[in-house]
Amino acid sequence: MIKSICHFYCKLRGWQVINKTPKELKLAVVIGYPHTSNWDFPTAMFAIKDQKLDYAKFGIKKEWLKPPFGWILRSLGAIGIDRSKNKDISSTKILADLFNNKEKLHLMIAPEGTRSRREKWRTGFYHIAQMANVPIILFKARYDQRIIYIGEKIIYPTDFEKDMIEITQYLKDGVGAIDSNASVDLRFDK
Repeated sequence: MIKSICHFYCKLRGWQVINKTPKELKLAVVIGYPHTSNWDFPTAMFAIKDQKLDYAKFGIKKEWLKPPFGWILRSLGAIGIDRSKNKDISSTKILADLFNNKEKLHLMIAPEGTRSRREKWRTGFYHIAQMANVPIILFKARYDQRIIYIGEKIIYPTDFEKDMIEITQYLKDGVGAIDSNASVDLRFDK
């Protein structure tokens, strides 16, 4: 049912999804860019579900998973994070630990961490991938063309500075719903 709704949404809104993610790549951090409006999240998750990537998940405060919206969020891939039990452990470690004993997980993260313009990203996604020993799949939206690109570029984290420059160069032509809010991490825009 959810897959049909997601497919219908993408077609209704005129989105074309180009997914080049290798089918054998079952564990990864997926960073989605740009995150400029409240529409970016549902558009991204609907595109992911339309592509039948059922192991795409995102972390959310466990309190958000209570009725009435909890079942909708879970069906879209929400994983409840309980920080109250893990106050001494960083969020990065908690999210990296989600990969323990999993055969399939694509953890979706917005590197900006906000819908507002942010010229210095939160780089926890990179450290999560390193700690979990998984690659980073790049996800880019072009609202001007109604195209979403998934998996055209995959980064295997080895050299932070070099990898962040490569990530920035690939993502910087992404166009957001409110494009004035979009910015790559200017520290790495070389």
